[in-house]
Parts: sequence; C-alpha cells; structure tokens
Amino acid sequence: MRRIGWKFLTLLIAALFLLPMSGKCENLSEITKEGKAIHLEILARHKKIDKFYREPYIWGELTNKPLCCISVPAKDWELLTPKKKDLLTRYAASLVKKIKAAPFKYAKVSPTAPAAAAVRSNVAAMTDDSWGIMVGSVSADGRDIGADRIARSGN
Repeated sequence: MRRIGWKFLTLLIAALFLLPMSGKCENLSEITKEGKAIHLEILARHKKIDKFYREPYIWGELTNKPLCCISVPAKDWELLTPKKKDLLTRYAASLVKKIKAAPFKYAKVSPTAPAAAAVRSNVAAMTDDSWGIMVGSVSADGRDIGADRIARSGN
C-alpha cells in the first residue's frame, strides 16, 4: 500500500511540473495592453479625432442590451492583420467590467437625469459578452468616427 502511495505522489508532482509546459500561458493583461496600444496607435494617425474615442463608451445604454464599445475607422480596420484584430477584440472584451464599475463615466446620460435609473439597471445586466468594436467612416471634418457597423461583438 505504501508503495502505491509513493508512486501516486511522484506521478502527481511530475504532472504539476509538466502541466505548465504543455500549454501556452498568455498573460491577459499584456494582451489587453497590446490591444489598447493598437487602438491608440490607430487613433493617433487621425490628428483631429476627438479624444472621446480614446476611451470605451456605452452603445445603447437606454436599451436592455447595451454594449461596451470602442470605435475604429473602417479603413484602418480593414488594413489590420488578423492578429491585430484579435488583440483589439480581446481589448474591447476586457472593458466590460470597467464600464460596469463606473457606468456614468462612459454613458451619454447624466447620473442625475430621469433616465439614470434605467441606464444603471441596463448596465448592471451587461454580461462578459456585452462588447463590440464599432467601425465607420471618419467625418468630413476629421473629428468623428461614424457608427456604420459593429465589426466584432461578443453577442
């Protein structure tokens, strides 16, 4: 009986050492930092873009299915490699908790507005899949990005 116990313990220890080597361990915070850097790099190429687009925002906060979104000019989105699109996707998905923690910082509604209770309730009901990457054309004056379509979404 004692011999079986030692063999089991040895096997367990070996498995614990080998398990981390068998898969690729990605640091989620590093991935989201890379995604954010890509997003800011894209926006920096458009000198007149409003600083509003540097932060996430809530799309449809008065609906029962709001999304945490980031905006990217359509032309820039189309030129991104699949890897960069994936990094942006992971970055956008990571922002839901940030939005839920301070909804009125990212909403287009004042916390004292009559609709504030509805916004608070709708945002509280958001899930980890309540995110999107909005792409659109840059306005003629170069300050805004249109909301032409959602290129990627958790829903």
